[in-house]
Amino acid sequence: MDNSKNITTTKFRTVWDEFANQVHSIKFTPEPDEHEIGNLTLDFTFQKKSSKTVELFENLLNLRDFHSKRKKIFEPVLGNPSNHLFERNNYDGFFERYQKEFSHIDRIKTVIHIGIGGNEWGTKLLVDAFKNPLSPEIIFLSSFDPNLNGHLLQRLDAESTLVVVVSRTLKTKEVISNLNQVKEWLKKEKPIDTFKNIIGISENNELLDELEIPIENKFVPDGILGRFSLWTMYSLTAAIACGADAYSEFIKGAQIIDKHFRKQETPSNIPILMAMHSIINQNIFEHKSTNIAIYDPKLKYLNPYLQQLKMESLGKSVTISGDAVELTTEGVVWGLNCTQAHHTYFQWLHQGMHPTSVDFIANESLTDLFEEYKYQRELLYFGNACANPPPSQKLKGTTPSNSIKYKELTPRVLGSIIALYEHETFVKSVIWDINPYDQWGVDWGKQSNKGA
Repeated sequence: MDNSKNITTTKFRTVWDEFANQVHSIKFTPEPDEHEIGNLTLDFTFQKKSSKTVELFENLLNLRDFHSKRKKIFEPVLGNPSNHLFERNNYDGFFERYQKEFSHIDRIKTVIHIGIGGNEWGTKLLVDAFKNPLSPEIIFLSSFDPNLNGHLLQRLDAESTLVVVVSRTLKTKEVISNLNQVKEWLKKEKPIDTFKNIIGISENNELLDELEIPIENKFVPDGILGRFSLWTMYSLTAAIACGADAYSEFIKGAQIIDKHFRKQETPSNIPILMAMHSIINQNIFEHKSTNIAIYDPKLKYLNPYLQQLKMESLGKSVTISGDAVELTTEGVVWGLNCTQAHHTYFQWLHQGMHPTSVDFIANESLTDLFEEYKYQRELLYFGNACANPPPSQKLKGTTPSNSIKYKELTPRVLGSIIALYEHETFVKSVIWDINPYDQWGVDWGKQSNKGA
């Protein structure tokens, strides 16, 4: 047994106990606690904290060798599962290259995007929020559909349809099934140059060949996981739909956060503070879930995107070395766009028996929605005891929350929001000593069609 590991674990447990005791000892009264970063305002007013908790959290990170791990994820190493960070900070205009190489792009009226999970949610999020009305129609194929030709493909013109298939491994049965149906349709409708309009983006170059993707239409990124693929060639469909300028702005928003995360000291490092508050709520106050309440109708796909980011990255029960984790890892991440959420589950938030924390994301330019956000945020924390209601109407309050606010939704704003959550996720993985870049539950699930 490695004695140094035992010493580190013992030290970590000692500092963790001090950290937890410090949190419990705080006599907390909410005071304004806002931080500006890029085009965002982060508000931690309703989170329990002190300068001492930040200091102790930094000690915990040091015991987990955080600084060297943070440096490593930005390094461009072949096969590095965090290569998306290098790619977005060295963005080389892949969409502009694509436009030059794919000369008949101007004739495309429809794009069929075949992908699932991380290769769908991010692209769908960007397309829904920022699609240029003059760009081609975008059709997403993810779940298995045995009757594509009957209700979808028959209305399309094969000559003006571009097919973009995105899959890191090309071993996902839904992706292959949908692609094969589209290929059969193309063979009937376009017998000459049948697959000229199919683009394949995958690490699996061999399978791209087997699927008859033309060599000039193959793109083979390295070390990019689905849930981090939005910053790379995998998001070609989003770049087509939104335009090169909008996509470039999206990248710039993430770059702002990356620079901040790498350079800022812990007391003013927003992703680290987000992670600290999340750890406090989950591991000290035993919240089993995090609700994400979004007050912007253009971000209806942000919830499933963040749900996958957090739950696929942090849904682990063993450490990097294979031992049982010392602390409980990620709970359920869930939510709907407001105000739908108000009439679906806010009753549970206000009067239910299971404590949870809330992340609010609010667009200040949507005046009515923003006022509703402010009201719900305060009601969730303060409750309604001052109104002296009967027991059945009493709202308990004390729900902790973060807020991310912005004056208007732009691609740069969305890029910054997503990057914040990515880095928060990484920091939590360091504290929990787990690998945020694997997903063996998903990978084993893909074996079902092989008789695993």
